[in-house]
Amino acid sequence: MQVRALGKYRPTLMTHTFDATGRQPVLLGTRGYGPDEYALQTPEVYCELISDSCGIHVHPEMQRLLLQSKGADKVVLITDCTVSVGANPPALAHIIDLNFDHNSDLCGSRLTLDQRVNVLRFDREGAESVVLVNYGVHTDTVNGELLSADWPAWMAKTLDKALDGVKCMFICGAQGDVGSTNVHPSGGDMNDTEISFDNEMKSPGMARFVGRALAGTVLQVYDKVQYVEDVDISITNDYIRVPSNMPTPEQMPLAKEYKAYHDAGRDDLIPYTAMELTTVVEEALRMCDLEHGPVDFEVRLTGLKLGPVAMVGIPGEPFTDVGVAIKDTPGWDLILPCGLTNGYMGYFPMQSAFDEGGYEARTSRFRGGVAERIIQGSKNLLGKMK
Repeated sequence: MQVRALGKYRPTLMTHTFDATGRQPVLLGTRGYGPDEYALQTPEVYCELISDSCGIHVHPEMQRLLLQSKGADKVVLITDCTVSVGANPPALAHIIDLNFDHNSDLCGSRLTLDQRVNVLRFDREGAESVVLVNYGVHTDTVNGELLSADWPAWMAKTLDKALDGVKCMFICGAQGDVGSTNVHPSGGDMNDTEISFDNEMKSPGMARFVGRALAGTVLQVYDKVQYVEDVDISITNDYIRVPSNMPTPEQMPLAKEYKAYHDAGRDDLIPYTAMELTTVVEEALRMCDLEHGPVDFEVRLTGLKLGPVAMVGIPGEPFTDVGVAIKDTPGWDLILPCGLTNGYMGYFPMQSAFDEGGYEARTSRFRGGVAERIIQGSKNLLGKMK
């Protein structure tokens, strides 16, 4: 009621929804009316939501209630990221995305949202300028089985038209676990798009939307770049070995059965649908491919030094936390993690993804710990390049 009394000055953003916002007690235990109830009841209020891996900040059912009540366009996902000051309590020792204080009470999270679009601009004498864009999101919004330049083509086309004498290049970032799907579409979100067989928003229209959105981001910073002249350029390669995700003998009969159904075009005989079907089929193919080894793989990491800027090339699809950790390496003005560089070896999931299970981890050719090895290898590579 105090908030309503503010009239046109009342707030339109709710922080920590369902988390530490309290409950208004009234006589005989009846639930009172407080900040959470006000936010749910007021259409113009946006609600910030902390969604950690185990639903500690906000219970998963309360998260669903918030999305059902407000809609995805009124829910703002935040990390509540803080500096760690204490150890996890014993019962929560396995959780890696939460912080605790000296009393082992909840104290924010270690989550990160890597939303940064990296932009390099090259101005050349007597030739067109080049803007290089590095961003981590899957380039598979078109749908279907044909080759496509997907949303990077729309981004480049938009920038080429908006900037006279400028050409655009795109290098994919750490995007192994990042897609462009809005899982709770509302309003005009479904305009010129459709839901694919694995329940994702995909269409040529979706590719156009993503490409134009990122082009707008690049245009915001294009004229505000930091100029660097007479940079020293060098290339360094390094190699690490990572263990193979070989199957056990007990897993092989079912894997071979699913592979046989798939090869015969009879996926309908496999008792799964949508993304679950995609996962078990790709998992079976991975098991059959690695039944007899190898026991490990050599992964090539490539570093390109452009003065105070470094690019780290990884031959596959690293998860976003790999890119975040590499960018955190000190001594550089800007670090660009580059996926799909000098080959393709598949997904590089974080250990937490292997612990949870999911498409990328179950189909990866590598065992858990591969992402952490790549992070350390990349940091070593950056050290050699200084």
